[in-house]
Amino acid sequence: MKKNIIITVSICVLIGIISAFCIHFYFKQNQNKEIKANNNKVAHIVFTTDKNYLKYLNVAIFSAIKNKNPNSIYDINILCVDLSEKEQQSFKKFEQKNVSIKTIPVSIEELTFGYFEILNVRVSRADLFKFLMPKIFENYDKILYLDADILVRGDLLDLYNTDLKNHYLGAVLKYSPNITVLHIPFRKILMHYDYNCGVMLLNLDKMRKNNITKKLIVKKNKDKLKALMTQTTFNQVIPVRKIIKLSPIYNFYARLQEDDFNYFELKRVYSPYLNDINSIDELAKAAVIVHYAGPEKPWYDNNTDLQYAFEWRKYAKMENPKWVSDGYKYQEVE
Repeated sequence: MKKNIIITVSICVLIGIISAFCIHFYFKQNQNKEIKANNNKVAHIVFTTDKNYLKYLNVAIFSAIKNKNPNSIYDINILCVDLSEKEQQSFKKFEQKNVSIKTIPVSIEELTFGYFEILNVRVSRADLFKFLMPKIFENYDKILYLDADILVRGDLLDLYNTDLKNHYLGAVLKYSPNITVLHIPFRKILMHYDYNCGVMLLNLDKMRKNNITKKLIVKKNKDKLKALMTQTTFNQVIPVRKIIKLSPIYNFYARLQEDDFNYFELKRVYSPYLNDINSIDELAKAAVIVHYAGPEKPWYDNNTDLQYAFEWRKYAKMENPKWVSDGYKYQEVE
């Protein structure tokens, strides 16, 4: 009898322990799911700027916040060079519910590759910070990098939550190909596509594990052209085969013309994303990010024929009513 009681008590205790463990495990699993779900609502976004691009960056950030889903959380980080304390603090005006802004000043002179001469006046030296992002954002596994010369028309969370799998980054291919002529008796023209570095979803964890920052800097030090601060280097160190190709709606080039759709075989290059899109017009309407890549910028009056320039100016005026044209340039008046 006594033995039966002991056995019964032991079984009850064992059942209690197992039940407690199951309950703990259940809540732990649900807690993890909740944390994961919350994380999926957060997009860690990074911009770079110097004094020259400061006001244009304001327009980009304003458009991103204006067109976001209210429930999406934006953690915006701005790597800046040569900005005064007042200029750094000026971004705080964009902070609101579910939007945080942090400026991170970096001294370009301290960088081993900071001496590069800028041969292209429209490219900021701050662009070089892209190489350092795995180190600067050591607590992040993934970030969404965006250039300052963009408009954001929709929410960025779907883009941020793109599964990079085991790839270094996600990016949109350039709409125009690189053309190489082989110097052989019967010359053959080869076409291949690079990706544009104005919008990149970076797998910082993988980049750190494979020391990509060092590889980018070493390659940049050997760069003889120097016209493009980072794009050529990125494509050499991390070729297209090692990236996830993103939909062109996330990096729509404002200078695309209707003829480009067929001439550059865009449907083939961007397949399967353009299966239901049959013109540049349709692609433009679907675009989440419009990128004013290249020399034609919407703030120069001699480029007012640039498609979507006036859309950018509309956002600039909403961000700050002091934006006006002086006959040469659309800019903020003091």
